[in-house]
Amino acid sequence: GFGSITLDGDIYNQISFSPEIPVGKLKIGFDFYLNIDSQGNIHTGDWKFDDFESGARTLIDKIRYMRWGNPSDPFYFRFGNLHNVNLGMGILVLGYTNALQYPSVRKLGLDLKSDFGTLGVELINSDFKFKPGLVGGRLSYKILPGINMGFSLTKDIDQYAGLSDRDGDNYPDYYDYYPDDEEKWD
Repeated sequence: GFGSITLDGDIYNQISFSPEIPVGKLKIGFDFYLNIDSQGNIHTGDWKFDDFESGARTLIDKIRYMRWGNPSDPFYFRFGNLHNVNLGMGILVLGYTNALQYPSVRKLGLDLKSDFGTLGVELINSDFKFKPGLVGGRLSYKILPGINMGFSLTKDIDQYAGLSDRDGDNYPDYYDYYPDDEEKWD
């Protein structure tokens, strides 16, 4: 892919390569990219190997997602970027994604579905990396083939968790007249 991205207020041209590598039912989606500024310099903040922690963070950041199977399988999970996530029949959560700000913000969410015959379990967490916004779960019981009854619970832990807050004053930049001053907000 080719395109542009804004990082820390600066515009970069981005070249990306996003292969999916299957290993049986396990599929790993990678995201390799170079961000190049208007002077032709590569943004090195995305490729740091100064110590073990920065190297591990750099490598983890290049994994877009890991998944096992498909949502219709008896056991399925997807960890990383989530796309088109439904909880149960979609009454509480339908078509959810945690990748609206991607690639500027890379979230690590979880979509898990497991079928134990007559009992089913589903879990959703929008982000483990920063602060989760959406969390949810569902327990279901199969009454007859094709008919089940369930209990779902979802919670938006912090409705502002998906919005950026540069100064860390817990007041999102979108609403903050002073987004770079942690002592002032309005």
